[in-house]
Amino acid sequence: MKRLLLLLLPILGCLGVCLFHSPGRSWIDGESPTPPAVPASCHLPLPSGGSLALTRIFSSEPAVWLSSQEMSASEVSAQLGRPIPSLPNGTACCSYADASTYCERLNTALNGRAHARLPTESEWMQAARFDTRNAPYPWGWGPAPANIQVGRDAPPTSRGPILKSGFQDLAGGVWEWCQGAVIKGGAWSERNNNVLRIDAHRRLPSHYADLDVGFRVLIRFPSTEETRRL
Repeated sequence: MKRLLLLLLPILGCLGVCLFHSPGRSWIDGESPTPPAVPASCHLPLPSGGSLALTRIFSSEPAVWLSSQEMSASEVSAQLGRPIPSLPNGTACCSYADASTYCERLNTALNGRAHARLPTESEWMQAARFDTRNAPYPWGWGPAPANIQVGRDAPPTSRGPILKSGFQDLAGGVWEWCQGAVIKGGAWSERNNNVLRIDAHRRLPSHYADLDVGFRVLIRFPSTEETRRL
């Protein structure tokens, strides 16, 4: 390879082209090197302490992220300033109004470092299909895995399995609020697996709150570079 480059250098010099090389990349002078890839996951430090695990759903500039798990009651309670009901596994159970208020208060606390909101239904579906293409369920095809938190007689004491995409409980756990008071993903108490389909949804009053509904947050950073520093 080195001998070939030595033979080509005089030719390239005549053409006025300079070839640069550094470990892992090469490019022609005048072109920008490919920037580092946007990570598939990161952690956002939270003002209340701890961090929020995020999984990328869009690689746009800046990238779009969704919390890898359903929001915890401890974090939501910290921002709302009052106790929030939870499942035994720590998942927050709250109304659409409380979920929206949480996002507003988190944004105030983040002070421009990132912007949080509830996902739209289409953004939620993008997350659910992230690793399954045209499959009907977040885990792919076929019946639900045994450890998916659905069809239970009592609220779950643990979270569901981590999917290849990095998400947990996009199927089962609790229904998840999306914008417009739409809920997605099914819940631990459901007996019909059709509610776990990616395209399935329901709509509830914004004040509805019970142990079968919670949420996760969508996060945008000012730039993708911000996520590379996390």
